[in-house]
Amino acid sequence: TMVLPVSVLLLGVVAALVPPTVNASAAEASGPQSAGIGFGIMSICLNSGIALAPPLIGFAIDSSNSLWPSFIGMSVFSIFAATVSYSLKTR
Repeated sequence: TMVLPVSVLLLGVVAALVPPTVNASAAEASGPQSAGIGFGIMSICLNSGIALAPPLIGFAIDSSNSLWPSFIGMSVFSIFAATVSYSLKTR
């Protein structure tokens, strides 16, 4: 009975830890002289994903009548993003 409130609370705490880490890694990867460019690229990627992902996932679900293509697409993209982020050099 308390699973949902505890899950929401934990999700809120964990979600609050993500932006500082991401912002610090963008500044660290781009260096102090080009930190603004790093933040700009990060913002463009974030906003593009926010704008494009829901319609694309919805199209995949509607065209296949299944959730599996959307899950596979999201997992492939997540693996790609993790690979790219691990390949970035830090200063």
